[in-house]
Amino acid sequence: MNGNPTLEQIPVGAGLALRAAGQWTVHHAPDLEKIIEDTERLKNRPDNIVIDVSQISSLDTFGAWLIERLRRSLTQGGVEPNVAGLSANYASLVN
Repeated sequence: MNGNPTLEQIPVGAGLALRAAGQWTVHHAPDLEKIIEDTERLKNRPDNIVIDVSQISSLDTFGAWLIERLRRSLTQGGVEPNVAGLSANYASLVN
């Protein structure tokens, strides 16, 4: 793995897992912005979305804000995506 950030879309039953990996830091800002913008445009979103951050190798406040932005943008009809797999080292950035 080269450390570049990714966000893979994985169908899970009737839902969707968004698996974030790599370095989610300001150093990768242009790539991260594109990833988030593309994902925010998802059509036919399922009600059950999980944002899996367990494969993130580096996270700073910029990356944490983008995860929160994504979570908020995918919220619909009272259903909020869950953030799963957050390392204890990064919990204070996302909570």
